[in-house]
Amino acid sequence: MKKRLLLVLLLATAIFFFRGEEKTPSAVYLTWLRDPTTTMTVQWQCGNENAALVYQREGEESWLEVKGSSHHVAEGTLLWGKLFVNTVEITGLLPDTTYAFRVAKDSSIYRFRTMPQNGTRPLHFVVGGDVYQHDIFLLKKMNAQVAKMDPDFVILGGDIAYTRGHNALLKGRYFEMRRWHTFFKQWKQQMVTSDGRLIPLVAVLGNHDVSSRHLDPKNGGALFYELFAFPNNLVSYRTLDFGDELSLFFLDTGHTYPVVGKQTTWLKEALEERKAQQHKMVVYHVAAYPSVSRPDKKCNKLVRKHWAPLFEEHGVKTVFEHHDHAYKRTHPIKGEKIDPEGVVYLGDGGWASVPREPLKADERWYLAKTARANFVYFVSLQDKNLVVQGIDNEGHLIDQITLSSTANPLTPR
Repeated sequence: MKKRLLLVLLLATAIFFFRGEEKTPSAVYLTWLRDPTTTMTVQWQCGNENAALVYQREGEESWLEVKGSSHHVAEGTLLWGKLFVNTVEITGLLPDTTYAFRVAKDSSIYRFRTMPQNGTRPLHFVVGGDVYQHDIFLLKKMNAQVAKMDPDFVILGGDIAYTRGHNALLKGRYFEMRRWHTFFKQWKQQMVTSDGRLIPLVAVLGNHDVSSRHLDPKNGGALFYELFAFPNNLVSYRTLDFGDELSLFFLDTGHTYPVVGKQTTWLKEALEERKAQQHKMVVYHVAAYPSVSRPDKKCNKLVRKHWAPLFEEHGVKTVFEHHDHAYKRTHPIKGEKIDPEGVVYLGDGGWASVPREPLKADERWYLAKTARANFVYFVSLQDKNLVVQGIDNEGHLIDQITLSSTANPLTPR
């Protein structure tokens, strides 16, 4: 009798839980497909297909409705039932303006702010990778530090939930969904600014986000591509332009698209189209100049051979790398040599992964500073000056550099 009563209570709890999930999304997150100053893309995960939201400029009375698209990502597992990702892009917004929105049947009101246009105020953002490897407490700790920084947005440089590859703890789509669910749950709870705005994210592909390299994205990296929105469907490499001030380039270091070939051709054309931009920054996963692993592996060599010359030719001063789980700053590099007019490579991924012991700065010619730490980069852009700070999960400053678009690029602290 007691067992039967317990079973009934568990079943009732499960039914209540899933009905609640239909009304309250398990995840609500923001990103961009296009202009960050006048658009916002809202995504949410729930048990029903209802891609519609209402929004208003903060302080106004009327609400406007926008519809988008839904796609089904999971069904038939013990906990998930049906799960849909709903995506709505809001366009025609005013720059540097706060908006409120509600999604589907959710009664919660969420807020976001569009980006400033052409330097009307400083732009602040965070870059970090190798996000949720094992320890949920490390994830929560770093998330809390990032939220305290009140960034305008966050770039995740790959290996976000560690769902694929040899380092994944458990295999199969059910376990992948559990990992992603935990990541998104924490993001929804923690990635909110001090004044209550959701912090947008931009996802970059890493090796543990897909099963192996150079697979058809529809098969090899399906879940990653299903959970995040991209300007071109199933294409991970892309750009994001912030007026005339900043262009960000997000690349795929051979996980679903090879370094050599179409992606490199695209990169060259994209850089040439943005030659007038004040600042050009690049983010990808596997490091060209690693701080822990050997630099003579195939991917490292390909990035140095095919991408580094393009960075140097087109005025890129800052590149963010990941994958090695250690703090790194290189000397400015040009033509495989230290050059004050060269590119600074920052890395190497350590949001909440197990930190590794990097080589000391004097053990490789290109290393300027290294540290064993969980950390992110906090980037501040104002006028022609760019300040990049390495900050650990205790909030301590590891390192700081200032770069200028008009003078010698590097001033270490």
